[in-house]
Amino acid sequence: MDTIFWILSIFSIICIIWNIIHYKNYFSILTYTLFGVYIPLFLSFVNWSSYHIEKRSSIFYLIFIGLDIICIIFAFVNTKSISVIKNVKFIKKKSVIPMELYNIVYIICVLLENKYLSGYYFPSLNGLDVHTGRMPFIYFITTATYVVVIGDVIEFLSTKKIKYIVYAVGSFLINVVSKSARVDAGIALIQVGSFLLFCYLSQEKKVIKNEMVIKKKKSRLLIIALITIVFIFIVGKGMEIGNDRMNSFGKYKTVYSKGISYTGPDSPSDFLSYYYGYFALSFDNLDYNIKYTACKQNFIGLNSFRCLYFGLLQFDNIFGLDGGASSRANMIRCKGAAVATTFWDFYYDYDVLSFIPIVITFLIALFFTRRLIKEQSALMYISYFFWIPLWMFSSFDNRSYDFQIIWQLLIMWLIYRNRFVLITDENNKNNVYRNIKKKIIKVGRIKV
Repeated sequence: MDTIFWILSIFSIICIIWNIIHYKNYFSILTYTLFGVYIPLFLSFVNWSSYHIEKRSSIFYLIFIGLDIICIIFAFVNTKSISVIKNVKFIKKKSVIPMELYNIVYIICVLLENKYLSGYYFPSLNGLDVHTGRMPFIYFITTATYVVVIGDVIEFLSTKKIKYIVYAVGSFLINVVSKSARVDAGIALIQVGSFLLFCYLSQEKKVIKNEMVIKKKKSRLLIIALITIVFIFIVGKGMEIGNDRMNSFGKYKTVYSKGISYTGPDSPSDFLSYYYGYFALSFDNLDYNIKYTACKQNFIGLNSFRCLYFGLLQFDNIFGLDGGASSRANMIRCKGAAVATTFWDFYYDYDVLSFIPIVITFLIALFFTRRLIKEQSALMYISYFFWIPLWMFSSFDNRSYDFQIIWQLLIMWLIYRNRFVLITDENNKNNVYRNIKKKIIKVGRIKV
């Protein structure tokens, strides 16, 4: 079984790379699978911890053989790339609620949730760890970092007003600073970074005046500098938080690498030990749970698609079903590496048929891609970079179908369906701009 796994995995990666290069599919779900699943999966076979499992179960291999086959097929099916969309720009409509209000509501909700969970507005400053806690219904908003920040980013790209960057940074960091919650900010950074990179790559080179070149370069350097600063802060703060949790906020004296019995190569600030512990060891945890945890398969995806059953439909409140069964069944072997990947939810629901939710995920990704290329709307564009990059964190846990996902898509629909119009070379030829010109108060071309 392991031989088949390695052969198919290597061939799958070759197909993914071919798809990326040949079709310029830089932002497809295959790209996020390569960097978010395959790299940590392969690293999990390296024995850098006493928690490493040398011999994997047959079902473990079967799950990822299924992933390999799906990726190979998808590489030949997904021949349309959103990279065909050129010269993206957003036009802001009249009579919209200011972004300041959305940022204020978001930050207030985060602080209220902190108060509800701990009695403090900034629990991390009081040595309390409540990053996994959630306030009923309010967490639909408090975990919506990208939903708020993406609006700030587009406003800045349109107006070049620095205040929107300040709002974005504040919303990025409020969860990190107030309750030591790193994951939502880290995910939002990948989502927004993907968004901005696509914007930049969509711009075709044109001859423009020198002053326009200088202005564009300044804007680009500012964005790159700010993203770098936020990234360094989140990574640095994240590693500090990892040590704090391992020490129970000062009760003990140890470091994260010792907490996971890390034996791999040294790296600056022990960065590699964090990556190995949070992502690679998750696959060891998956295999351990497959071997030793009793599952209650339901084959309808109660845990895999919890955003539908327990987020939108509220089956837990209506029918008393357990929306966290797979999470509670997860046997935690190490405090510093406690998750078991999104594939644990898939296995818990479907057993050897774990490929079913993977197929569904890739079909949804195909829908997003083709709908974006056909429709080329601002809302579809924003939604695409909200959901597709979530798959990159499948080596951590089930972010693609977390409880709040559908609600956050609905929130984005409410905020952005009439806030921006997306103009590209293709729909500009169809006089889209002229048809809505009278309703426009601001025009801004994406220049990153």
